[in-house]
Amino acid sequence: MKLAEILHLCLISRRTGCILFRRDGDDGKLWLEEGQLCHAEFRSISGEEAAYKMLESESGEASFVDDVKPGQRSIHRNSEYLLMESARRADEKFKTRKIPLPAIHEVTSALAGSTPKLVQYNVHGEPQIHSLKPSKTTVGRAPHNDLCLPVDSVSSAHCGFEIRGRKVYVGDHHSLNGTFVNGQRVIEPIELREGDTLHIGSVALRFYWVTQPDGNLG
Repeated sequence: MKLAEILHLCLISRRTGCILFRRDGDDGKLWLEEGQLCHAEFRSISGEEAAYKMLESESGEASFVDDVKPGQRSIHRNSEYLLMESARRADEKFKTRKIPLPAIHEVTSALAGSTPKLVQYNVHGEPQIHSLKPSKTTVGRAPHNDLCLPVDSVSSAHCGFEIRGRKVYVGDHHSLNGTFVNGQRVIEPIELREGDTLHIGSVALRFYWVTQPDGNLG
């Protein structure tokens, strides 16, 4: 399971023990007493910053060991605060993150048509086109979604798109790493505009609804 998911479950069930975290060969530990974090260690860091480093990781796996108590206390804020602060830091990171996308050029025949589309670019700048369904399209890491994005930073049920007449709206489904449109986190469903840049977790896409095949978008 993901670290934030385990921590949230421990908070609800008031567990005492140790969360073991592993990412790319780096090990970390977070100790809890009755659902509240009391100590964390990651690399050479301890305390709150160690907890944030692990919570902000886009990859890594975590597991829980019952009834393991820490030898010290380095965290004095409650777990709810730490989770909220981690989400706030994630917001700031994604707002300033520079994920390269090709410039918006003249519309190609591949994008032409009446169906709204999300265009995802690979590391070579090559587009992969995802057409939205006529009514609603679900997006997430889990395979049952209409659009499956098997990336660690994408939640199982991350966000959704809805077509209302000639408008398309995107809404976030309480995802861990957020859905962003032009660098702004989606709180309530918002209408998309031609050429908008989206970040679903760390996945960068552009939105198009092409009605003029020979038109110019920018």
